[in-house]
Amino acid sequence: MPAAVPAIATVTAFLKARRLTHLRCHARSGAITIESGPKADPDPRIRLKKLSPVVWMVEEFHHSGRWASLPIQAPLPDALSTVATDFSWLLEA
Repeated sequence: MPAAVPAIATVTAFLKARRLTHLRCHARSGAITIESGPKADPDPRIRLKKLSPVVWMVEEFHHSGRWASLPIQAPLPDALSTVATDFSWLLEA
């Protein structure tokens, strides 16, 4: 998890800057998950996984209950920006 600790601040700042107050994030096992809903029963939306020191991949939580890869592999700020631009429905309330 230490690799994701500085990145969690980047994701938190992204959510705050875009006023996505219905979303929150947490780090676990080198991945960062963005979720909504009550903490007792969260609704996972996006998972960011570190592939290299600077490249992250993005996955969406599919209605089937599994994670599905999105065609995004980029530095974390670029990956988040691409999600907001090209996959904005994943961030909607």
